[in-house]
Amino acid sequence: MITKEILARLNLWKMLPKKERPSIGVVTFNSEQQSLIENMVETEVRKYPDLVWFFSDTCLEPVLVKNIENIQGDERDVMLFSITYGPDATGKVSVNFGPMNRDGGERRLNVAVTRARREMIVYSTLQPEKIDLTRTQSIGVRDLKHFLEFAKGGAGALASANQGSVGGYDSLFEVAVSNALSNKHWRVIPQIGVSSYRIDLGIVHPDKPGEFLCGIECDGATYHRGATARDRDKLREQILCGLGWNIQRVWSTDWWIDAKGATDKLHNSLNKLLEVDRKKYQDAQELEVINARPLQDSTTTIVI
Repeated sequence: MITKEILARLNLWKMLPKKERPSIGVVTFNSEQQSLIENMVETEVRKYPDLVWFFSDTCLEPVLVKNIENIQGDERDVMLFSITYGPDATGKVSVNFGPMNRDGGERRLNVAVTRARREMIVYSTLQPEKIDLTRTQSIGVRDLKHFLEFAKGGAGALASANQGSVGGYDSLFEVAVSNALSNKHWRVIPQIGVSSYRIDLGIVHPDKPGEFLCGIECDGATYHRGATARDRDKLREQILCGLGWNIQRVWSTDWWIDAKGATDKLHNSLNKLLEVDRKKYQDAQELEVINARPLQDSTTTIVI
C-alpha cells in the first residue's frame, strides 16, 4: 500500500513544474521494514523511467525511506508512517514495541511524527484500543497509543485520551464495588485519568483490553470534592459523556441497603452496553463486506 501511494503521488506530481513538486518520505519502526520498503519502491520505479528524477541527486528532496532511529533531521512535505506492529496469529497484541519501550522512546516517537510539513498518513493494522496500557509503564508505548487514537479519531481523541490508573481507590466503598464486579468477572481499574477528571472505576472492555467499556462513578471522595451539587452531578457527567464515556452511577446508600441488588443492576447494565457495542461492531463488519463487493455490471469496487 505504501509503494502504491508513493507511485500514485509521483505520477501526479510529475505534471507540475519541478520547483512546485512536493516531496515525500517514509518512516518505519525498524531497519528490516525500511529495507523491505526501499526494495519494493525501487523495483516498482524501474517500470516508470519518468519518475527517476524524484530519486536523483538533482532533486532537492528525493524520496526518503528511513527508520525511527535515523529519521531525525529529515523532513518532507508528505510522510508515510509504517507502524509495523500488529496482532499475532491468535489476535493477541504484545506490548513490546521495540524502540518505544526503551528509555527515551517517547522522544523517538515525537521525532518520527513531526517530520511532515503538510500531511502524514499512518499505515497500521494495530488499532489503538488493542494497546493495553495496564500491562506496561512505558511512556513511549502510552504516547504511541494516544498518537494512533489521534490519527484514527482526529483532534477530539486528544481530549478523551485516558492516562490509565492514576491512583488507588479513594474509599472502602469503591473497593467494595470493585470486588463485587470482579466476582462477576469484570476487570476493574480504579481512578482512570481523563483530562482533568478522574473516573472512580473503569470497566475494561472484554474484547478490547486497551479500551474501557464503561466508567462507574461512586459518591465517594471524588464526588464530595465537587464544589457544588451541579459540579458533582450534571456537569461532571456531561463532560465525561462528551468525551465518549458511558457512565454508570452507584450510590452508597443503595449499596448499604442492598449490595447484591445494586451489584446485579450494574452487572446487567454492563452486559447491555457490551451487547450494544458488539452489535455495532458486527454491523460495521457486515457493511464493510457489502461495500467491498463490486457493483453490478461495473468493474468499480468500493472499499471502506
